[in-house]
Amino acid sequence: MHASLLPASSDSVVNLARAATFTLLAAAILARMLQFIVGSGSSKAGGGTASATADAQEGREGGSAAAASATADAGAARVGSHVYVDDSADPWPLGDIEAYLIDLDGTIYSPTGPIEGAAEFYAAILRHKPHVFLSNTGAKGADGVRAKLSRNGIILGPGSQERHIWTATQAQCRFLADTLPPAARVFVIAGGNRGDAFWRARLQALVPQLFSSWYIRTTLDDGTARGWAAAAAAGRPVYVVLFSDGSISAMTDPRTGEAGFADWSYDVIKKTSFLLSHGAHLIATAEDAFNPSTDNMPLPGPGMFCAMFRALLHPSGGDRIHVCGKGGGQGNQYMVEHALGMLRQQGWGGDRSRVLIVGDRFDTDVRAGSLAGVRTCLVESGCHQHALQPHFADAPAEFVAASVASLIPPHRRHDPSERPRTVAFDLCQPRVAIMARPGSISPVGTPPVTRQASDSTGGATEGASAAGLRAWRLGAGNMVYWHTGEGPADHGSAVPLILALRSFFEERAAPEDGLATVSARDALEAMR
Repeated sequence: MHASLLPASSDSVVNLARAATFTLLAAAILARMLQFIVGSGSSKAGGGTASATADAQEGREGGSAAAASATADAGAARVGSHVYVDDSADPWPLGDIEAYLIDLDGTIYSPTGPIEGAAEFYAAILRHKPHVFLSNTGAKGADGVRAKLSRNGIILGPGSQERHIWTATQAQCRFLADTLPPAARVFVIAGGNRGDAFWRARLQALVPQLFSSWYIRTTLDDGTARGWAAAAAAGRPVYVVLFSDGSISAMTDPRTGEAGFADWSYDVIKKTSFLLSHGAHLIATAEDAFNPSTDNMPLPGPGMFCAMFRALLHPSGGDRIHVCGKGGGQGNQYMVEHALGMLRQQGWGGDRSRVLIVGDRFDTDVRAGSLAGVRTCLVESGCHQHALQPHFADAPAEFVAASVASLIPPHRRHDPSERPRTVAFDLCQPRVAIMARPGSISPVGTPPVTRQASDSTGGATEGASAAGLRAWRLGAGNMVYWHTGEGPADHGSAVPLILALRSFFEERAAPEDGLATVSARDALEAMR
């Protein structure tokens, strides 16, 4: 029989079982050791991979952060919730803007003249896109604003004010036409030139029959004021209407022919208080608290007087105050929504996220944009700086810029063809040279017109040489400033001659083909 098939003794069986157990235990220990070694190595390898991945991710994030930091440093830096825009921003943060709503005072011009870069901004941006100039002025309409723009270097073509200018005065007139019932008593406190009651002409044109039914006064004696107060208390329609940028002037009373209140005296405040405290409504143009001045000292704005009357009506009469300008309770409908309608007529497609309102005040310009759902930009060239944002939580500015000059994309900033029109004279030569942008006045030479040099009285006759003409012009008047006829002919009450000349030539341009010939005689006439 084969040895392997022989039955084993009990001792042999025990020894064999012990050996097998030992072998299995050793194998298990070895397997655990190998598992530990292999697992540890895998863990180390995995850890190295994870570390490398983390390092790569950190590198990418660091690179992204560095790129973002570089972009921020390049000009689109976050300032709290603002984006600060300057000419080195890359990518350009305003590239998707299709239309503009532009404030004027403090944004395009100031009491001392045009804001630097405003004419270039108009030439490079605005004249290529739908735009509306929005002014909170309470003393003039679109024609008056167009004239002021012209004096500050921005020339709008004839009739273009109807497409591109809307003022708080116009908005207020529309609100009055929509709101006041027939036979209303209306006490008007107005500013502006005494003989230039724009609001009166505007209302007559809007609602002639309704206007003729209103009982309008610009001055009230004590008895009449008390009688109107009693009428207001009895529920009859009585209104106090403020057409003013702050100051008021003696508008002629349409009923009596007397001069109206010429200043904010105790008397006018008292009689206004009689009416308002007994139920009359206050309709104001705007709530600009103050206006800038030539010496940087703030001048009282209409908002100061609105605040005074608002305090009188507190706590129950706030619903009787109606402000029609930017930032006011009625301003959204009568100011901004109307301006958006003007943009649509110019080709804007209706996407409000592609409209930018630009202005120098949080409480009017930026607030108006925020209420209307358009994008907002504060320029620091006027009243407010972006550091004041915490005081105007309801008026967040998405963008902040030093001035409108910073809103010109870099690639258009130095393009000579986009510069605004300039007019140059060379009185030593028998011609007038005009440098113009494309599509405007073209350079055209003109025949010489000579005049004899004058004596000290400024008289002149034909026949002098060009050199004599030049000497006559230098001696006959101020070649730098042109007198406006509104005060003494000094630096403070005159405008730069170049602006007067721009306006002069604009009127002589032929709009049909964009060409015009300006004669030397016309040039001399413009310089008188």
